[in-house]
Amino acid sequence: MLIFDKDTPLNLNEFQNNGLGFLSDFITSPLITEELNSKGLFTGIYKLEFSYSKDGKNAEFLKELNFIKVPIDSTFQIFFIESIKITLKRIDVYAKHIFFITKNGFLEDSRPTNENATTALTNILEDTQFANTFSAYSDSGVESTAYYIRKNLIEAIITGDNSILKNWNCDLELDNFTIKLLSNRGSNTNFEIEYGKNLVGIEYSVDFSDVATRIYPQGANELLIAEKYIESELIDNYPFIFIKHIVFDDVEVNEEVSQEQAELILRSKVHELYYNGIDKPKINIKINWLDLSKTKEFEEYSHFEEVKLGDIINVRFQNMLITARIIKTVYDYNQQKFIAFELGSIKADLLKNQQQIIRQEIRSTVNIESVLKKAQANATSLITNALGGFVLKTENELFIMDTDDPNTATRVWRWNLNGLGYSSDGINGNYELAMTMDGQIVANFVNAGVLEGALIKAGSVTVDKFASNVLTYGGTNLIKNSVGHSKANWENKHDGFTNTDIQNNTVSGHCFFIGNKSSNQVIQVQNGTYTIGFKYKKLLELAEVKIKVNDHEIELTETDWTTGNYTFEVLSNTITVELIGDNDNSCYVSDLMGNQGIVAHVWSSASGESINGGVKIGSSIEIESSVSNIKQIMDNDGNRIKNISTDETVAEFTDKGMNSKEIKSDKAEIARVVIQNVGNSTWLTRI
Repeated sequence: MLIFDKDTPLNLNEFQNNGLGFLSDFITSPLITEELNSKGLFTGIYKLEFSYSKDGKNAEFLKELNFIKVPIDSTFQIFFIESIKITLKRIDVYAKHIFFITKNGFLEDSRPTNENATTALTNILEDTQFANTFSAYSDSGVESTAYYIRKNLIEAIITGDNSILKNWNCDLELDNFTIKLLSNRGSNTNFEIEYGKNLVGIEYSVDFSDVATRIYPQGANELLIAEKYIESELIDNYPFIFIKHIVFDDVEVNEEVSQEQAELILRSKVHELYYNGIDKPKINIKINWLDLSKTKEFEEYSHFEEVKLGDIINVRFQNMLITARIIKTVYDYNQQKFIAFELGSIKADLLKNQQQIIRQEIRSTVNIESVLKKAQANATSLITNALGGFVLKTENELFIMDTDDPNTATRVWRWNLNGLGYSSDGINGNYELAMTMDGQIVANFVNAGVLEGALIKAGSVTVDKFASNVLTYGGTNLIKNSVGHSKANWENKHDGFTNTDIQNNTVSGHCFFIGNKSSNQVIQVQNGTYTIGFKYKKLLELAEVKIKVNDHEIELTETDWTTGNYTFEVLSNTITVELIGDNDNSCYVSDLMGNQGIVAHVWSSASGESINGGVKIGSSIEIESSVSNIKQIMDNDGNRIKNISTDETVAEFTDKGMNSKEIKSDKAEIARVVIQNVGNSTWLTRI
């Protein structure tokens, strides 16, 4: 392994020498972790990590932005040092593949149009300062169009909503300065692994959140099929039926498509979903060769040493074969071999699931269909049974009135360039019902099937049931204070925190800000099967952060928002959840959810808890101010006002009385002595 100066020109020929020298005095073996970047479904990193002796050979060159050349599997790859951590005896190094330096490649406005993947990538590379450094290659003949405005190259290629990987349906392979866009990275192997086999070194998790075994399809304009539901062949493989209502807005009856044809299209779309695995759970499997090699079953799985990133492997689960891709590999530099890999499927988006569940809950509880149909029937009766009326057309307006004279008309519809409105007080209004050119609808009462928007403002809202990712009350979470809103329920609790990033990527909008300590909560439950779900984002690469559930540890390693879950059996009526960190401000942990069963539920608060903006209600009530640095806490010990920054109590009211740093009053009675201002004097009067 060789170290190169940060000023080395970004050209492969410049790395054909020994650079600043060799690295040899490793405290921990260098590990190269590569994660799959595929078609917008997987977005991973390619990184190098190791600890080095502070007094080791060429240790003085282990500095940020210097380059490291690493032999990997008969070739080599170049990494740049992104961060280091120095202690008394060692240097911890975190480096990324040279490709990720393109994050600094800014695109003001790049618009590849009707181009293949090679040409499109070449064009956007030419629009940045890396045009003469990185080159593009693709085996795909797909042509597409995309606009990249004020994006960096990482966003344009991997993470953006319109990324090249997604638009051109490609997988990414990185080879130093060559960016390869492949139709499919890896191969479809015949290897098979059996879920649930008791093997040391294999860790499984199963996600049922997106499974559907009975689908109720709907097209545009309430288009339905005669049989209503289409069932999967796997419907009997599970203890209960997974029902989903799926709307295909692009399927409709029109001049070119008959009712019969449209229904056939709906059926084919559902069968396509089943073919693509919507009736199967998502499986994630982690395999560690060092642990696995200690078991007698190792020889049965030894052929996995031959697989590569992107390869497809079959997993046998409940009499089904589920395909899973290798989405992560770990290569040990000292051993010169792969020591671990991870298989996985597309991970569920909990926020989208939450929104869908909310719509289903409101629809089933409030019975929107019956309310809407009643309103539609009333409107139909009014309009179709209307008698009389007069129409007046002027140069600029159209009037429909109850008399033929605008001066005497009382009930008036008036339509002009600025809008359409109805008045019961004549042509000059008031117009109680109106639809105006500035996008506003004014009405006393609105019936709607679906009402969606960014904000609802109301004096009051009356519904049979209300669900939202902003306000929750009386949820089903077994974990109390599950995102750190207050100090209750946890021993040695990590700080609670929120910001825009957290609010945009979590259901709860709040999180534990993991510090250098361990906090835990003990939950009493009946024996049975339980699942813990969570979402997290690691902030410090070299920090060790774990969630421990009873005796099982889950290591948190990802630096992008990641969803995880763990299913387990409880035999002692107790669940202990522990959040462990070894560095302050090292990780966000959010949407911590505990529920009974094998399926991870969408986050909700615990029973009796309520969260709404700055108000948190659980075993205590907390109110945080959005304009000042104070919060108020009310619990069974009393009422306290605290400084948010210092956590200092500035005033408290308990059964022992009141304690405050400062009291201001025009008149006060203390120990039967009245103190009050009279004119320019202060009077003390005993009563």
